[in-house]
Amino acid sequence: MSSLTELKGIGPVVAARLQEAGYANVADLALAFPARYRSVHGLVEPSAALAGSEVSLRGRCVSASVRWMRGRRGGVTVARFDAGGARIEASFFGRSWLARQLPAGKEAVLSGTLRQDGAAWKLDAPRIGFDVDAFEVGARLESVYPKIDGVGAVLFKNAVSQALELALPQIHETLDAAVLETHGLMAMPAAVAHLHVPVGDGEQLERARRRLALFEAEALLQGVRDRRERRAGLKAWPVVCDAEVEARIRARLPFEPSPEQEACIGDLAVDLARAQPMARLLQGDVGTGKTLVAFWAALAATAAGLKAVVLAPTEMLAEQHADQFRDWMRGARLPVVLVTQSAEKTALAGARKLLAAADPCLVVGTHALLSNDLDVSRLGLLVIDEQHRFGVEQRGKLARERDGCVPHVLVMSATPIPRTLATALWGDLDLSEIRQPPIERAPVTTRILDKEVWPRVRDGIVAEVERGGRVFVVCPRIGEVDAGDDGAAATFDELRALVPTAMAHGRQQADERRRAQHAFCCGEAGCLVATTLVEVGVDVPGATWMVVRDAERLGLATLHQLRGRVGRGGQAATCILLAGPDTDRLQVLVDTNDGFAIAEADLRERGPGELTGRLQHGHRAVRCLNPLRDVDLLRLAAKESG
Repeated sequence: MSSLTELKGIGPVVAARLQEAGYANVADLALAFPARYRSVHGLVEPSAALAGSEVSLRGRCVSASVRWMRGRRGGVTVARFDAGGARIEASFFGRSWLARQLPAGKEAVLSGTLRQDGAAWKLDAPRIGFDVDAFEVGARLESVYPKIDGVGAVLFKNAVSQALELALPQIHETLDAAVLETHGLMAMPAAVAHLHVPVGDGEQLERARRRLALFEAEALLQGVRDRRERRAGLKAWPVVCDAEVEARIRARLPFEPSPEQEACIGDLAVDLARAQPMARLLQGDVGTGKTLVAFWAALAATAAGLKAVVLAPTEMLAEQHADQFRDWMRGARLPVVLVTQSAEKTALAGARKLLAAADPCLVVGTHALLSNDLDVSRLGLLVIDEQHRFGVEQRGKLARERDGCVPHVLVMSATPIPRTLATALWGDLDLSEIRQPPIERAPVTTRILDKEVWPRVRDGIVAEVERGGRVFVVCPRIGEVDAGDDGAAATFDELRALVPTAMAHGRQQADERRRAQHAFCCGEAGCLVATTLVEVGVDVPGATWMVVRDAERLGLATLHQLRGRVGRGGQAATCILLAGPDTDRLQVLVDTNDGFAIAEADLRERGPGELTGRLQHGHRAVRCLNPLRDVDLLRLAAKESG
């Protein structure tokens, strides 16, 4: 396919930036679909009825001049146009060169948000084009493309338009007309063109979206098959648990596994015994005991003379796993090694020796384990906690072949999603699920309150701490210690004057954060103010309240994860969500504690874009497929390729 530099206006520098964004050639660029569409009304003259709306006007330039403003980069072109006898004003910031292209009498098409200012009309966030012959009166949808670093919006749109013109003749439909009709799909060439330049009503746009959604579903499933085929040709060290080994492992488990945990352990036992590498996703809600299952697998691997590595996304979670494993392994000879970026040099040096040696050990760490100068010999099992937080290349650094074998891989996710979606996104992984916690917990009472009642909630926090409870207060941002600021810093400053309070956030030094965490865990501090850093893995059985400020800024799945931090000791617990006036979407958290139902609601509300973006399998263009809505297309893709 043609090189990007063959497109007008695309030189080597811009081409490199486009390639960094995932557009390797003209064909990729032709499939760079808009991020969204905006409704624009084409008008002959301004209309008061459309004030505040996106409009497009054909006008003739009356004057254009540059105004230089202190503190601004470049000049501001202030242009005045005549459109149907009305005066239109538009200011283009940072585009001083535009004044030279607008001599008096020059025709252009102006677009933007219409606003009346006295006798004049103004366009906010204006855009300008000079293809006046293409101007049409009436409502239309206008494509808005994703932002690319270092590539201007106009340049990118022009490049996509050129790429579409070159690539469209080479795009052909492969499905029968009957299949297209049955599933409500537009033919492929028309669908690609329509998504870039929509014509007609929303129904036509949906038919086009669904055709490209099927194309993306086919790519996802093909990627799944390719990864399964590659893995089938690899070798792994078999890990077989006989009765004696099983008995030793069971003696180390802190409690008897639940029936669902037992089923997952059974799945792992079968996978690990094979000479082909395991690749399994362990999916479970907050508090369902995934760590216990992973611990069983790690002990099975080390009993076979191999190393087991548990990769965690944050130092806080890695430290907690290491402490927990050491407690469960008290008195055993098996070393439990912690590797983090902030670890002392002597500790890291000792860890390196253990990792390079042939002896088995249980290793827990963060991204520091991915360092190029860290050698892990005889790695039999890799456990990835919160797997969506690690990119494919990062995971591959540990899962690579050593001594003719690759490790068995277990990935865990506490963001439960429907099985259909899990199969589509992670179909190269075998799936195990835990839906019920091993120890029945009283449901957390969840309340949604207006953020203005914070003073009353603050008094409640003080009373709860004085009663002997422990309280998380989570703020989406750190903020500053200013009057009226509701960030973590100001909240901490306010609460520590009333009760013993600690603070934890990502900008702290590791030692400072550890001290705060320890103070809260042991009860020295009855309140912990934190960012969403505490979303995963923080286990404080004594915690009874979770208060989230500005809850409307967070997704439902994140809020559910935060709620799961309290009530872990069996006592009654409360989650208070402080939010603005628009709280309808949060109501599901009041109605249910089922993480699968909440995750599905979150996906319906926000779409699967974030989730598919976290895949990092190279499916940069998964923009049209919505696995929750397009289950029929996933099935069709499997059938057509099967």
